[in-house]
Amino acid sequence: MNARLFAIVALFGALVACEETRGDFGDECLSDDDCLSNTCVGRACVNPPAVFTASDGGSSATTGDR
Repeated sequence: MNARLFAIVALFGALVACEETRGDFGDECLSDDDCLSNTCVGRACVNPPAVFTASDGGSSATTGDR
């Protein structure tokens, strides 16, 4: 009985450890790695900044990837 309970608890712990822990927009963060957007500003996950390209004269903005 104890071995079966231990196995169930160990399996549950492994499943929880594999869960995505990075935050969505508006979630609290300490570094860029804590956010799905890879952008942490003022301890909150935000959209990445717009990037203007030189090929179109800088007139259109695209979302940049880091």
